[in-house]
Amino acid sequence: MKLTLIILLLVVGCSSAFAQKLPSHATGVLDSQGRMIYRFVERLPFAYYDVSTYISKKLKYPDSARKANVQGVVNVGFFIDTKGRIQGVKIKSEERLGYGLEEEAMRVIQSLPRWVPGRQNGRKVNVYYTIPIGFTLE
Repeated sequence: MKLTLIILLLVVGCSSAFAQKLPSHATGVLDSQGRMIYRFVERLPFAYYDVSTYISKKLKYPDSARKANVQGVVNVGFFIDTKGRIQGVKIKSEERLGYGLEEEAMRVIQSLPRWVPGRQNGRKVNVYYTIPIGFTLE
């Protein structure tokens, strides 16, 4: 009986902990322009197209990087605003590859068509993303 009561209390206690929501402000941060940007939301933004296919079709390996045999990954950070537009594109990689690779990665991300905005508490919000873009010579 004692064991059953302990198990019941644990189950009830754990289930109420899982049921609690984080306050909406706990998952967002204000950027330098006063916009609330979220990393975790109830509904993530999404695109009606395959983002990786779009990037691979639009990405152009810079000639200078090809000649120098430079390869690597460029991490690009940005947010999708409440209208589904790409905003605030920045390089997040700690090490720069150079030879125009960062600029090309930013160009392709900035050219992405609109997304469906993310939602938090039933309203459209800005959502932050980071996409790694690989540059590999074949």
